[in-house]
Amino acid sequence: MAAIITRPLEPKDWPLIERLFGDNGACGGCWCMYWRAPSTGKYWEEHKGARNRVDFEALVRSGRATGILAFDAATPIGWCSIAPRNDFAYLARARKIPPAISDKTWSITCFFIDRSSRNSGVASKLVTAAVDYARGRNATYVESYPVTPKSAGTKIPDAFAHTGLPSLFEAAGFTAVASAGARIVYRISLQ
Repeated sequence: MAAIITRPLEPKDWPLIERLFGDNGACGGCWCMYWRAPSTGKYWEEHKGARNRVDFEALVRSGRATGILAFDAATPIGWCSIAPRNDFAYLARARKIPPAISDKTWSITCFFIDRSSRNSGVASKLVTAAVDYARGRNATYVESYPVTPKSAGTKIPDAFAHTGLPSLFEAAGFTAVASAGARIVYRISLQ
């Protein structure tokens, strides 16, 4: 692998997202819409796949979706979703995740790393770039919501590790601030 390059998502990048996410929309037809969806349950079941694809394409092409892409040369190999916390409807209805401590809190909600590029430092590069991106847009905090293994030493399947793991955020300077069921809320101050 050549040096990993990261940069913010641009409206013209929809073809790169399609290439990276593939036919399954990254995972199970999500197309990076789960955290953005106004509700889960029936709504989610009806939108998985093609409808999510259309919705995310509209967000990307309009410039309303924000995130970081990672590349190996010109090939997209990774994605990190980061945006102001208020962009993610899931966080407004999540009972176990505490409210934001600032209206300038941003959230890293998920990652997608191409299978052939996993375990090679891509996620770490994406986190660093995401924090820098939020800092450049006057965020005061960045939060993340990684899953935690049920017991020490247990490997989480890739499909369930899309929010990252605690060690990823700890290495980037985030601190655990709250327990939220299977997730822990991590935060880094940009002040």
